[in-house]
Amino acid sequence: MEITERVVLNTNEIAERMAELAKMGIRFAIDDFGTEYSSLQHLHRLPISSLKIDCSFIHQLCESSRSYSLVKSVIAMAHSLQMTVIAEGVEHEDQMRVLQTLDCDFIQGFLYRGPRLRRLSNNSSMGLMPLKVDRH
Repeated sequence: MEITERVVLNTNEIAERMAELAKMGIRFAIDDFGTEYSSLQHLHRLPISSLKIDCSFIHQLCESSRSYSLVKSVIAMAHSLQMTVIAEGVEHEDQMRVLQTLDCDFIQGFLYRGPRLRRLSNNSSMGLMPLKVDRH
């Protein structure tokens, strides 16, 4: 289930409901990570399994060292918290190659026929095409 950071502003009430749903097998992804009310507290307190890096960072990934550094840091942080990472808005091969180098798990965008997910590892679960060796 995708949620935006704005949804989790009232974390006490939301955290309890999300924990109940997580126990039932529901997985949560924070959409547009880094653009709204980013808080590391949300990642610490809530049962988040995936982060979706906003396309505004991906569009500048190859042109801006700041965007590159932010994306690299978000991927490393998410992986250290056992989360998967989805890069939104991937439109060019060079963006995909950089994301592969940074060990991003999935890409989403018009590079592959519209906003669909494509796994960046050899685990082809969910019918997604493998692009590199799985890091696990």
